[in-house]
Amino acid sequence: MRKLGTVSQQHILPLVRFFRSQQIEVVTEIAEANAQQSIVWCCESEELLEKAKQLFDEFVQNPEDPKFRVEEPPEPIREPAAEESEGFLDEPTEEEEAEGNPSAAELVRPRRLVQSSTLLTKFFLLLCLVVYGITLTQRTRLDRESSPSFFFPKMTPIEMAWIYDLPMALVYSNQLAEEYEYETKEELEQLGPGAHELMMKITHTPFWEGIYPALVNWGEAEQLLKAPKFVSIREGQVWRTITPAFLHADILHLAFNMLWLWMLGRLVEDRVGFVRYLAMTLIFALATNFFQYLMSGPFFLGYSGVITGLAGYAWMRQRDKVSEGFPIPNNVFFFLWIFVFGLFAIQVVAFILQIVHIISFDMPIANTAHITGALLGMGCAKIPLFQRKII
Repeated sequence: MRKLGTVSQQHILPLVRFFRSQQIEVVTEIAEANAQQSIVWCCESEELLEKAKQLFDEFVQNPEDPKFRVEEPPEPIREPAAEESEGFLDEPTEEEEAEGNPSAAELVRPRRLVQSSTLLTKFFLLLCLVVYGITLTQRTRLDRESSPSFFFPKMTPIEMAWIYDLPMALVYSNQLAEEYEYETKEELEQLGPGAHELMMKITHTPFWEGIYPALVNWGEAEQLLKAPKFVSIREGQVWRTITPAFLHADILHLAFNMLWLWMLGRLVEDRVGFVRYLAMTLIFALATNFFQYLMSGPFFLGYSGVITGLAGYAWMRQRDKVSEGFPIPNNVFFFLWIFVFGLFAIQVVAFILQIVHIISFDMPIANTAHITGALLGMGCAKIPLFQRKII
């Protein structure tokens, strides 16, 4: 879909009638900034887009021109019901659904963008920002008051409370860095028996590291796959199934995810409503966190699994029903899919190189979460439950 521009409400019906007489489909929605104006979107392919732009510009310059007067609409036009004026759209008839064509009433009737309809998106965005602020504050204090960690990356209290699972080996590693003073590995080796006992616990306490390390280190696969799984969750800390999505590693990681959330989240929430948007977000977070944990263990962070879920949903709905009005250019989706599947391809190459012992390197990218989110979002777009807005 492409934005053609804005016109006054009184010219909407003549404009849509004229465009339909030219075999060009458009969708309108009431402008958020001015309820007397409507935004017009073109639903056609690139081939007809230039023609649509030219005709739209001519219409805006002189909407009273007789050539724009189409006396009879191609299909009967009716006035919207009271509930529709508040932002609801009728479901298409079975015949219209089978043909894949929106009705005349659906094309002509503007959709209202409700100011409060993006409440959840703003909440999740604010939550991620606040959590990152807390993480940054705690990390600064941790770096200042504790020694380096040579076994695991040092984690802040909120990260330890919110990652998918909390291995005891990580707890021992943080304890070692906080209780003993050292700067190098040599100084660490010279510490007393208490420190050496902690180091023994760190290196000999098994925890779930994921399927990927087992595939790479096939000789140790049996031992790796027997490690305890979902330890903290089985102890009742069920919030961990969701909370890794709200943690971010650095400012670039946060900014990238929040920009996509702001762009995609508002569009999806406005179209499916508060309840279903919340349900979709929880489903995406639960599933992407679960499969990423199985693949790589508990050390993953970020909202990107939910982002790819929203992207997969919007992309599929835009393909299946253009009249829902997801104003996202195809090249935006193209960039996102290149990013997601490109990183996955690099991961596959890295895996092969590790298997044949050419080079060994780890990619700190949650590829499993990205792929899972995208596929799940496309699947949700096909389910009628997630296709109609409710309050």
